[in-house]
Amino acid sequence: MKHILFLSFWFFSFSYHSHCQESELKAVALDIVTYKYLVKAYNTVSYSRKSTTTLWPNYYVKSQARQEDYAFLHPSIAFAWSTRRSNMAEVELTSFRFGRSKDVVYAYDSAGNLQGAASGATFSSADIALRIERVVNFDKRHRMRCRPMLGFALSPYYTLDKVAAYTTAMLPSTVQHFGVRGYIIPRINYSITKRLVLDVNIPVLVADLDIHVNRAFNPALGKEARTSIGDFNVFPRSFSARLGLGMRL
Repeated sequence: MKHILFLSFWFFSFSYHSHCQESELKAVALDIVTYKYLVKAYNTVSYSRKSTTTLWPNYYVKSQARQEDYAFLHPSIAFAWSTRRSNMAEVELTSFRFGRSKDVVYAYDSAGNLQGAASGATFSSADIALRIERVVNFDKRHRMRCRPMLGFALSPYYTLDKVAAYTTAMLPSTVQHFGVRGYIIPRINYSITKRLVLDVNIPVLVADLDIHVNRAFNPALGKEARTSIGDFNVFPRSFSARLGLGMRL
């Protein structure tokens, strides 16, 4: 991940010196006006890999889950505004999802009478995440088309996966994750017109604090097993890149 951070800064430095300096000659014709607010639409491409170890003390069982996530289409919206010294602040709604599904198999006798649920459960899920960012503008000339910037962001998040089983064939369980991630985000903003701006950036995940709460109820034993695990990772295995289109207000 440290190599990704270095390559990100190298890429944006190269882009600025090779393209942004050329854009300075064309900036006079653009006559960019300073707007206080900016609305953006992003798409993020990302990859991450994570391992989670769970110990169930009541059942003397230890398990390890390994998860790999790929995302090629992950749209999000953000709102930014100007702060002092021509810097910016931004709030992005990176995830917002609530869902519920029901999967039930019903049993009938030979006469066609309903006997009840043979198996099945109701599955509930939620995923909420924000990204709160402070963006430092390195080129504060208002007439520049191309501006190198560096963001520092915190991203609080919460996820829920809940299973409510109808029979003892499946145990009711609840898995919750909540925590906060820290990012350094080098970016290039390119003004297409006076109002439209293209935002290319690479969020580098520096640290991830995750609290993992697992609960499972065994009706046969009449008790619930619960575990809480805290993980703190520096430069975890994660990569993402964002392309955004914004409109100045």
